[in-house]
Amino acid sequence: MSLNLHNLFKNLKTLEPSEGLEGKILQRVALKRSRQIKRNLAFVYAGFLLSFGAFLYTVFSSGNALLRSEFMDLAKLVFSDGGVIASHGGDFALSLLETFPVMDMVAILIPIFAVMLLLSLYLKLVNKTNYNYTKNICVH
Repeated sequence: MSLNLHNLFKNLKTLEPSEGLEGKILQRVALKRSRQIKRNLAFVYAGFLLSFGAFLYTVFSSGNALLRSEFMDLAKLVFSDGGVIASHGGDFALSLLETFPVMDMVAILIPIFAVMLLLSLYLKLVNKTNYNYTKNICVH
C-alpha cells in the first residue's frame, strides 16, 4: 500500500501556480484592506458627528444648569470678595466642593472623551493609509 502511494506521488508532475496568481491575490488583499479602512473612516466620521451633536446638546442643557447652580454663585465670590475668601479659604473650598455639579460635568465630558477616542482611531487609520511618519525621523 505504501509503495503504491509512493509511486503515485513520485509520478505526479509538480504543480505550478498560474501566471499572475500572486498579483491577483495581492490585489484582492489590497482591495479588501482599502475597503475596510474606508468603512472604518466612515465609522469615525459618523462618530465625530454624533459626538459633536451630543457635546452641543450637553453644553446647552447641562451648561445652563451649571451656570445657574450655587457653585457658580460661590465661584463669583472669588472676584468680588477676595479678602474674605483668603481668610476663610478652607471653608470656601469645602463649600465649592459641596455644590459642584458633578453629573452635569460628567455629561459634558463624555462626548469630549468620545471625540478623543475617535481622534486616536482616525490618526491611526490615516497613518496606515497615507504616510509612514517614522521614515523621516532624523537620528543624529
